[in-house]
Amino acid sequence: MQILLAEYFGHGTAGLRLIGDKRAEQILEASKFQYNSKWINVLSGTQEGSYLWVALNYLLDKLGGDYSQTVGVIDLGVPEGKSPYVTKEYLKGKDYNLYVHSYLRYGALAARVQILKAKNGPISFCILRKYTYHGEQYEAAAAPEGAVYDKCREEIAEALKLNAPCKAKNCTFDGVWNGGGGAGQDNLYAYATSGFYYLAAHVGFMDSKAPSAEATPAMFKAAAEKACRLNTDLPYTCMDLTYQYTLLVDGFGVHPMKRITLVSKVKHGQYYIGATWPLGSAIEALSPKKKIHDH
Repeated sequence: MQILLAEYFGHGTAGLRLIGDKRAEQILEASKFQYNSKWINVLSGTQEGSYLWVALNYLLDKLGGDYSQTVGVIDLGVPEGKSPYVTKEYLKGKDYNLYVHSYLRYGALAARVQILKAKNGPISFCILRKYTYHGEQYEAAAAPEGAVYDKCREEIAEALKLNAPCKAKNCTFDGVWNGGGGAGQDNLYAYATSGFYYLAAHVGFMDSKAPSAEATPAMFKAAAEKACRLNTDLPYTCMDLTYQYTLLVDGFGVHPMKRITLVSKVKHGQYYIGATWPLGSAIEALSPKKKIHDH
């Protein structure tokens, strides 16, 4: 008789990062699984980002070759995570040095708070009503003329701290080093996931049933100008679209007409598979480790 034991790995992400290490560990210890920090833990922003990169490049059959064949990805999900800039991966017999950074406070929902904090006075030109985030209410009064795209964009630029001191040669926003280039730079912003995909599908400039679609930052701008002008019953649409456009163009320096693939799933073989970090975590766990030989 054989007894087979399967290993279980559980990872918490931004929700547990947000509440702090002590409370997160208490929650994990109270789970029905036997708790061991090697099996069940809270991912750092770096780990979550690198797992997403692994998953996407695996599904696109980009791993195992040269850096220049891989693609970069921007994930606009949940907000919290402090991370170093570079992490190492060994996949399909190839060493990869990844630039990964998790921007604290600039996720899809947390960014709204930063934008409201950046406004000058009680009036917001981005939003039509107050905003509640993690139980805390952020007051905002709509301008008499409603949301205004150009003024909203100014508030967002202020929130992104585009002119923050840069200690490195080149920065994106909030004083964060941009990675410095490298062999994978040409495809650095080739893909975008999560919030970018869902917002584009929500406002209708891509098919919500499509697993992926190409778009440009300029399409976000056009949709933002329309949403702000219409002052719809969706109170955050103007803000979110303007934020995503400003983030891409001013924050990351993406050309407004650059084609980016907004992706939820990737066809791999006969199946469409979600391009998400859990897949990357599984791939890394199952990948052979690099052997170091003594000389």
